Amino acid sequence: MAGTCESDSGLLLPSHPFLMTEDPAAAERQIVAAGLEARSLRPREGRGLGMRVTHFRLNEVSLLGQLFLARTRVESSPLSSLNVIVPVRPGGAEAPDGLQFDRTGCIHLTSPGDRVAVERDFGYSCLVLRIPEGTLERHCRVAYGIERLRGIRFVPRVELTDRPLGAILHLLGAILLQAESPGSPLHSGCLRDCYEEALVSSLLRAVPNSVEEQFGAGLRAARPRYLRRALEHIHDNLEREVPMAELVKAADTSLRSLQAAFSQHFGTGPAGYQRRARLQAVREALRAADPDRDTVGDIAARWGFYNASSFTVAYQREFSERPSDSLGRKQGLQAARGRRRA
Repeated sequence: MAGTCESDSGLLLPSHPFLMTEDPAAAERQIVAAGLEARSLRPREGRGLGMRVTHFRLNEVSLLGQLFLARTRVESSPLSSLNVIVPVRPGGAEAPDGLQFDRTGCIHLTSPGDRVAVERDFGYSCLVLRIPEGTLERHCRVAYGIERLRGIRFVPRVELTDRPLGAILHLLGAILLQAESPGSPLHSGCLRDCYEEALVSSLLRAVPNSVEEQFGAGLRAARPRYLRRALEHIHDNLEREVPMAELVKAADTSLRSLQAAFSQHFGTGPAGYQRRARLQAVREALRAADPDRDTVGDIAARWGFYNASSFTVAYQREFSERPSDSLGRKQGLQAARGRRRA
């Protein structure tokens, strides 16, 4: 039956118990209740299933320590996250930060949209790093200026001996050590954003992936942290114009530094960038709308544009077409393609 697992020196994060179970159905219910990916667990031999899991969440990124006490098959529905599985075992090669990794093995990666279908032997222990697809996409948008991605995929397997993985292993070890320290600032949230950003950046640089294939030659250097904070705040509040004082506070920098950064990276100031981003959001909504039910005025108002004349002028200047020309265009193109096929 599912229950809290006791402290166990053979299990990662013994102070963060998640579950101990001999019932596959109970394990599945508890995993789903925790907001993790849906899994099915089936014993492959004998009648019992032994599994111990510890769970530590940064903000959106989760770390799970897994220890299998019976041979088990693990399956899942299509994932909405990147799952990075790092083998860990007692007596493995010791990382400089104190965490022991099985460096004779490989890191396995399951990309968003893929399914997990693996067999775990008795005694298998691993650390699972789970990064939601939305977190990956937001990082690419804010840090590198990539607005649209055709899905994010990673190679399924990387040797632990590969030198570029060193930074990731150090980060994971540091997080686990901080998580085990009651007085660590990690528990108050001070370091969680930093660790999440570092993990995602390190993975994108160290592990071959589709982002690198699509944009590798043109990837710009990562933007300053204060600029990324400002961009994050703008995109989280596209339905309104963010006042400059609020944006400066969110970025935690000076007005002059923020204006200079926007000018350097976008060729316009913060206000100009906001206007473009909000107009682009309106355009996408207009193109996806149903002309029989939606109006230009209603859609523009969702994004904080209430003056019809000034909105129309700004929209035409930005896209060289009237808002009414954009309304329902995506549906119209899809219908035209359907007629051609017919």
